[in-house]
Amino acid sequence: ALQLPQYHTEIHVEKQGHILLVEESDGSLAYMDSKLNEDWNISMAHNIETAVEIVNELPPDVIITSFIAPDNRGEDLCSILKSNPDTNHIPIIMLMMDDEKEELEKMFKLRADYYITNTFDMQGILNILKNIQDSQQSRKKRLEQTALEQDLQEIKNTSIKQEANFLNELRKLIKQHIDNPDFNVDDLCNFVGMS
Repeated sequence: ALQLPQYHTEIHVEKQGHILLVEESDGSLAYMDSKLNEDWNISMAHNIETAVEIVNELPPDVIITSFIAPDNRGEDLCSILKSNPDTNHIPIIMLMMDDEKEELEKMFKLRADYYITNTFDMQGILNILKNIQDSQQSRKKRLEQTALEQDLQEIKNTSIKQEANFLNELRKLIKQHIDNPDFNVDDLCNFVGMS
């Protein structure tokens, strides 16, 4: 396992991924950590600055944060990460105390990916994590398939170009020697390097 700075946990490859928990309450962090750390690598931060430092050093697969905390700036974290092209792909689950229309609109404007209105709805959080993981695996497979198809097309195009070049050279050679009655198939093969 890789030992990380003090605000990280050890990262174990066999776990499902890396979650960053951002919360000012030690109790909430401890609760979520106890429910998630068996299957996930967990990093924790009490403030925006530490959270951004963790994201830049070891980008998580998912971030879980409260909507108004820490420091009443949960929305600042979402804004910072979603406006950065290097981090805007990281799914953010916002934990909210209520589902008031004004709060929901604010969350969507900040481009949070998911929200839970009961911070202790661990089954809801686990369901969202499963959906995120399935989506990420599906995207990875599509990207790998697309890359493979592009590689195959490039190989095919290269092969076609090589064949076309070979045939053009062959035509030139035949045109050069068309009037030579002594030029035969063996000579042609020798010229093009075939035996």
